[in-house]
Amino acid sequence: MSVSSRSERGQVAVLFALLIPVLFALAAVVLDIGNWYVHKRHLQTQVDAAALAPAPEFSGCFDPNGWAGTDQAIESRALGLAGDTLRPGILGTNSSTTTNLQVQEPGDVRVVLNSDRYWQPSDGYDPTGGYGLDKTLDSADADTDGGFCNEKAIDVKATDEDAPPLWGLIPLTPSPKSHARAEIFDEVAAEGILPFAVPEVVPGSVWALFVDESKPDGQAVISRAKLTPPPIPDPTLSDYAVYEGSNTAQPITFTTGLDHVGVIILVSRSDVTDPDVGSTSITTICQQTGVRCYSGGGATSGLALIVGHETGNGPKPIVRQVDVGGCNSSPNPPNQSGPYFTQTGDCTVAVTAEIDFTGLTNPRAELHMGATCGGNGANMSGSGSIFTAATTLPEPTTSTGQVPMSISWRTSQPNKSGCFGLVARPYVANRKSGPVEYLKLSATNRLGNPVPNAYSSPNDGSLQPITYKVTVGLLRPLRQSTLSDKPVLIRYSSEDNPSETQSIDCDVDNYKYPAPYDTLPSDAAEIAYGCVTPYKENPTLDCSAYSNGDLPPPAPPTTTFDNAPDCAQSKNGLVSSLRKGLVARLNEPTCAPNNWPDPPITQDKITNLITNFGNDPRLVTLIVTEFGAFSGSGNTIIPIRYFAGFYMTGKDVSAQSPRCPGEDPHPLYGSNYKQHLDDGDVWGYFITRVQYGSSGSAGTEHCDFTGTPQNCVLTLVE
Repeated sequence: MSVSSRSERGQVAVLFALLIPVLFALAAVVLDIGNWYVHKRHLQTQVDAAALAPAPEFSGCFDPNGWAGTDQAIESRALGLAGDTLRPGILGTNSSTTTNLQVQEPGDVRVVLNSDRYWQPSDGYDPTGGYGLDKTLDSADADTDGGFCNEKAIDVKATDEDAPPLWGLIPLTPSPKSHARAEIFDEVAAEGILPFAVPEVVPGSVWALFVDESKPDGQAVISRAKLTPPPIPDPTLSDYAVYEGSNTAQPITFTTGLDHVGVIILVSRSDVTDPDVGSTSITTICQQTGVRCYSGGGATSGLALIVGHETGNGPKPIVRQVDVGGCNSSPNPPNQSGPYFTQTGDCTVAVTAEIDFTGLTNPRAELHMGATCGGNGANMSGSGSIFTAATTLPEPTTSTGQVPMSISWRTSQPNKSGCFGLVARPYVANRKSGPVEYLKLSATNRLGNPVPNAYSSPNDGSLQPITYKVTVGLLRPLRQSTLSDKPVLIRYSSEDNPSETQSIDCDVDNYKYPAPYDTLPSDAAEIAYGCVTPYKENPTLDCSAYSNGDLPPPAPPTTTFDNAPDCAQSKNGLVSSLRKGLVARLNEPTCAPNNWPDPPITQDKITNLITNFGNDPRLVTLIVTEFGAFSGSGNTIIPIRYFAGFYMTGKDVSAQSPRCPGEDPHPLYGSNYKQHLDDGDVWGYFITRVQYGSSGSAGTEHCDFTGTPQNCVLTLVE
């Protein structure tokens, strides 16, 4: 080896020795920068997790009176995953803790929520109010409230104070910052729904059709009245959507032969504001697309009946007037349009008849429940021409709500007897009366004077014609409940007529549910576990693309949010399936607690409700469809208008499914009633439910906690 070669090798060794410190310094710089990058990335994970964590707690924004408690619950759930050791929150069921800690020196992370800027050392280390920075980020509206419910968003900013280097060769201590923001959008596709489809009544038009019940269908309609919301609603009817109007243009003249005029209520869909009501055929009117007519039985039989009575001096006896009274003060709530239209029945009425027995001696009368005086009747006590008797209206049935009454009579001199058929006909509301929950008639004669009883009209020519005012209370459009509202009733099905249902078949029959739901019948498992198949909203309400057999679709993973159906298949809903499903869902007999606060409502009760929203089996998602979507056949394809959150506070009670402690009384029958009356019933409160993105697909409209209830999705936007 030459001297020159040895010299070069020696130079390389010297150069390498000189470069070693530089290489180590460069490596330290790279590692320190990489470490800061790791801190930055983990900080981003922390803020993302904190922003998405409180989705269920956002459901508590449904009532502004509870916003303070809801904001606190949202804050606590977010801080449980934010990693700020000075601001512990709720993690799972553990309070005053935090997780997702920073990789080094975890005590250096400072997190602020809905703040207009990041924390900095000059803000200090007192975590009160997020170091005084929380809720200062306002959306430029007039209220200057940066709270989570008001903003419908959570904004998380985190600072890692003086993130430590690994080597410490760089004379810098940066403080990485990360930001995440989540906002609430309407849910356009959902899974885990319950197989209930609630028809929402949003009328385009409401009419009262007066029919001569003695005429054939083609000649039956004799008068009409368009009903509209009154400019000053009666505050006692606030539970209903009230419509009223008079047949001023077509008053009715009662003459001999016009004895029974029925009142049928027509309700059209929101997209049918001007149905054609000019025909004299009730069938022609009521078979129009988007129109539903609610009658007492047959096509020409009304929910209310006006009886015309003779006023002349013809052969005796003659019924001059029949009045039905009572039955409107019980149960709870009272039957406000009783006795002629009552929601609950099973109450006592007094029937008073004025009967002209002139020239006849020892007159007697009996009241019969029926139109033809069949069977034994109730003796009517009388003095002169006034005869009275008490009877009980029956309970609601699915067959007919009409309660026809007739009066039989007899005299001794001469020995005569006979029957006044169909002298009155109260109505006990049932599924045939649909959304009609209140119905009352009033009338004025041609002189403008009130008719004492609009349901009983003497055909005195001097007082004809008679103008009728019809007031109808419909089910209100669904609305966001508040903590002070009354529970809302949902009728899932009935055992004696399962085709009259609000039940859908959401999953294929061979789907294998996880234990312990795998032992239940499929329709009960859908209630207990929730539907695994996703569904989406139908903006056009058009289901013409589906035929029987197309629904339900294949289970996931074949059906996803993207290709989810926007219509659902109805089915015959059995009360027994509802009971089995809810027993499993609510973990009876121990029972999931009803956390909906009873008066007096305190902040602690509100907080308890909200903090349990994430795992409360009573908080469910329902489908909302258009009214009249169910045909009554139990095999109908219905459109999905939207999804709504619902908190169940009570349900059908039976020997197999006893009342859970703390559940609300039945909205109609109270606490003490014949158990079968609640067959297929569920009640509770509609609220805007907020879910994680994994449970639903977000739309483009921001969530609104007022007006219509809905489902929403908390979505990361920044």
